[in-house]
Amino acid sequence: MVPLIPVRRKKIPIAGRCCLGLLSLVGGPRSAAAQSRVVLDAETVAARVVARSPAVRIAEARISRAQAQTVGADAFSRENPTLSVWGGPRQVSSGDWLADLVVTVSMPFDLGGVRRARTSAAEAAVRLAEAEADEARQSARVEAMALWLQCLIAEARLALQRQRVATEEAAHRAAEVRHHNGAVGMGDLVITTIELALARGAERSAEAARDTALMALRGRLSLAADVEITLSGGLAESSEPATLDVLLAQVHRRAELRRATLAATWSTREAELQSRLGIPPLRVGLSGGRENEYYGRVGVDFALPLIQRNQTAVAVARAGVRVAEVERESLRAQAEADLRTAFTAWSGARRALDVLEAALPAADQSDRLAIRAYELGQRDVESTLVVFRQTHELRAARLDAAIAVAEARRAIERATGGP
Repeated sequence: MVPLIPVRRKKIPIAGRCCLGLLSLVGGPRSAAAQSRVVLDAETVAARVVARSPAVRIAEARISRAQAQTVGADAFSRENPTLSVWGGPRQVSSGDWLADLVVTVSMPFDLGGVRRARTSAAEAAVRLAEAEADEARQSARVEAMALWLQCLIAEARLALQRQRVATEEAAHRAAEVRHHNGAVGMGDLVITTIELALARGAERSAEAARDTALMALRGRLSLAADVEITLSGGLAESSEPATLDVLLAQVHRRAELRRATLAATWSTREAELQSRLGIPPLRVGLSGGRENEYYGRVGVDFALPLIQRNQTAVAVARAGVRVAEVERESLRAQAEADLRTAFTAWSGARRALDVLEAALPAADQSDRLAIRAYELGQRDVESTLVVFRQTHELRAARLDAAIAVAEARRAIERATGGP
C-alpha cells in the first residue's frame, strides 16, 4: 500500500495577496467599462439604423415577391392544352348498336404578344420593388442623420455652457479674493454668485438635452441604456457643396424620384400588358374518333372580341400611367424647390458664420482683459459681467449659425439623393 505524502502548499505573502486582490478589483470594472463603451460616427450610425429598420426589411422582402412574379412569365401560353374524350353507344337505322369515341386535343396560342408584354411588366415590377427598397434605406439614413445631428448639436450647446461656467467661476473667484481683501463689498460677491448659478443651471439643462438625445440614439440603435456613447465628429462641414447648377443636375439621384420614374415605367408596361390581354387567344384543335367510320379533323377556335376586350383593366392601367407621371413630375418639382431652399439657407448661414467666427478671437481677448481689469480694480463687476454676456451672446450666435449651416447642408444632401 502506497503511503500518502502530504502536499505542502506554498503560502503567498500578505503583500502578494493584497496585490492580487487589488488587481481583481481594478481589472474587473475596467473590462466591463471597456465593453460598455462605443464610439460612433455618422456612417456607423446610418449603417446600424438601416440594418435595424423594419421598413427596410419589409421593402427588401417585397423584392422577393416581385421576383416571384417573373417565374413563368415567359411561358409559351398561360393556359394548358385541353384534352377531351367523349364516348358512348350509337343506334344506327338498322337497329344495331355501335360504340362511338371522340378524342380532341386543343392548344391555345397568344396572337397579341402577351408573352413579351408579361415578361416586361414582371421585370419592371422587380425594378420598382428594388427602387422602393432604396427609398426605404434612404429614409432610414435620413432619420439616422437627423438623430446624429441632434446629438452633435446637444454636445456643442453643452460645450458652450461649460465655457460660460468657466468664465463665471473665474469672475466669482476674483470677487471672493477682492471681498476677502476688503476691496469690494458683499454686492460683488452676490452678483457673481447669481451669475454663476444661472450659468450652472443652463449647463445642467444642456446636459439633460444631451442625455436625452443620446438616449434616443441608443434606442434607435438597440443599445443598452448603460452603454457609454462617444461621438466621433463635429458640426464643422468637411467641404462646401457644389454650385447650384451642378446640384440641380443631381436631383435625379433622389430615391423617391427614381422610384416614381420606375413606377411610371411599370405602369406603362402594365397598360401594354392589359391591352394585349384584350386579344383572345387562338385555339388550334386536333380531333379524331369513330362514328361508324374512323375520322380526323383539324380546326381553330377564336373568341370574337365584340363585348369583352378587357377594356376595364386597360382603362385602369392607362389611368395609372397618368397618375405615375403626375407623381414623378410633382416630386421632381418638389425636389428642385427643396434644393433651392436648402442652398439659399446654407449660403446665408455660411456668410453669417464667417462673420461671427472672425470675431471669436476678440471675444476670448475681451474675457481675459475684463477679468484681469476686475482683478486689478480697474473695472467694476457690473461692466465686467456685461462683457461676459456680450461674448457669450457672440459665441451662442456663432453656434446657432454653425447649426444652421449643418442643417442646411444635410437638406442639400437629402435633396440630391444623399443621406
